Amino acid sequence: MSDMHAAQEKSLLANENLVKEQEAVVSRLENLLSRGKRAVDCSTFC
Repeated sequence: MSDMHAAQEKSLLANENLVKEQEAVVSRLENLLSRGKRAVDCSTFC
């Protein structure tokens, strides 16, 4: 039973790390997009 519990904990930690990585990627993309919007003339793309 303890092996199963350890595996679940390991899986939860892996999921938490993935979520943190995804949040970092999303944050980076949002920064790039907001910078891009300021740098690009909207009439060209909108």
